[in-house]
Amino acid sequence: MNERIRELADQAGFDAVSLEVFNIEQDLKKFADLIIRECFQVVDDYAVGQASKPENYLGESLNVSMNIIDAAWKIKEHFGVEE
Repeated sequence: MNERIRELADQAGFDAVSLEVFNIEQDLKKFADLIIRECFQVVDDYAVGQASKPENYLGESLNVSMNIIDAAWKIKEHFGVEE
């Protein structure tokens, strides 16, 4: 499990013993992955919307969109979520 996800699990009240004894570490990882993927999709959809705004000009909307998409990928990378 990604160390940051483990830290968040600790903050949520899961301790290392309960994760191992009750074998919920895999379920917790899957749940965290699903949340991160959902967040990624929200940000990605927002970026696509920004790119299609007609009020932006000279490629500004595309530049903004690419920066937003880059941020979304950094979130996945930070938590170790693979495609």
